[in-house]
Amino acid sequence: MLRSKQRLKWVPYIALTAIILVCLAVLGLLGQTGGLFTAGASVRSASSFRDLPRGVSFEGASGPVFHAFNSAGYAFATRDGVRFIGANGEITQEYVFTLGNVHLYANQDHFIVYEPGGSDARVFSPSGMMYHRAFDGRILSASVNSSGSSAFVVRTTASYKTRLFDPSGAEPPAMRYIVHADENVFPVSAAISEDGRIAAVALLDVDGANVLSRLAFYYLNEQAQSHSEGLFARLQFDNEVAGRLMFFPDGSLAIFSDRTIRQISFLGDVVAETSVITLGNRISRLTRTGGGFAAALGEGFVGMDSDRAGTVISFDSALSERFRFNPDRNTTYIWANDNALVVGAGRSIYGLSRDGRVLWNYNATQDYSQVLMLENRDTILFAARSEARVMRRATGFSLQ
Repeated sequence: MLRSKQRLKWVPYIALTAIILVCLAVLGLLGQTGGLFTAGASVRSASSFRDLPRGVSFEGASGPVFHAFNSAGYAFATRDGVRFIGANGEITQEYVFTLGNVHLYANQDHFIVYEPGGSDARVFSPSGMMYHRAFDGRILSASVNSSGSSAFVVRTTASYKTRLFDPSGAEPPAMRYIVHADENVFPVSAAISEDGRIAAVALLDVDGANVLSRLAFYYLNEQAQSHSEGLFARLQFDNEVAGRLMFFPDGSLAIFSDRTIRQISFLGDVVAETSVITLGNRISRLTRTGGGFAAALGEGFVGMDSDRAGTVISFDSALSERFRFNPDRNTTYIWANDNALVVGAGRSIYGLSRDGRVLWNYNATQDYSQVLMLENRDTILFAARSEARVMRRATGFSLQ
């Protein structure tokens, strides 16, 4: 169960090895009662879809990852580079490079393509590549805001650094980068606010008897001149491993840890926790939605009230529940844009409106790794092992 509280949750100390494993699991996301709507999964018969000539084929071992945001075109990254596909299925742009393993982090229509543990990252907009940066170390995490400002946690031979870039690919004038030199304190993730003014960095402190998560906040604009190295606030959470950070257009920040989801608000130099959800389940999947996020729940924690594994819950940026959805089977995939949410439960795939109404469901005859909506909620990209099909809903229900 998810429970809202306004105090810290204390949990027993665990061994360092387990902490690191949990930390990696949190980064892999890298994601209460009183909901407005509760949806079931079997209320209507399945819809049927017809193929459109807008799909692509690729090598099954190329590791493709697809991205689209409210558009007829889409992009996909493989180990050989990035291609942009137009509304008619044609290649409109192509960028050739080599990666051993492909990861794509997206925020609305901007996205980063990089190799975890690699040293190169490329930031893209719908118009193509915005900038390419090579680092003197290994990329541990990456994020981008909706304008193309990016943040990277990099491990070098001598230290850990947080590297920050504006939409032009330049480092902020007030701060080239952040060096993390404290012993046994490791940066986990970083993010830049939607307006580009603030950078937040989550750090894991394993120096004492109990694990601590520390949050550091930096100004990136002219306000940085009034603070040493731009640092204007800190927060600390005991016995938690903070992972992903997610800024929203209203200026607030969500912090996802192994035990809580916290909302942070900013008023001048004052940083305050304004809401917190204590987790009864681990978060297995996380995706950004319009003005909020959706989380798929995994197994419950021992000794905690928990929800059914596979439950998908949508929240706004204030951590108020919008709706929850329970498919017939455990959730294996979620994706969202500003207007809709896709939930995959094995080969059963559901399209939901922003308020949780079931628009359609599709019983697939093969396994799909990704399912994305394109220019509308009835035009869907289904990505399989060696091809991506674009299909349009031909029959079946749709609550518009």
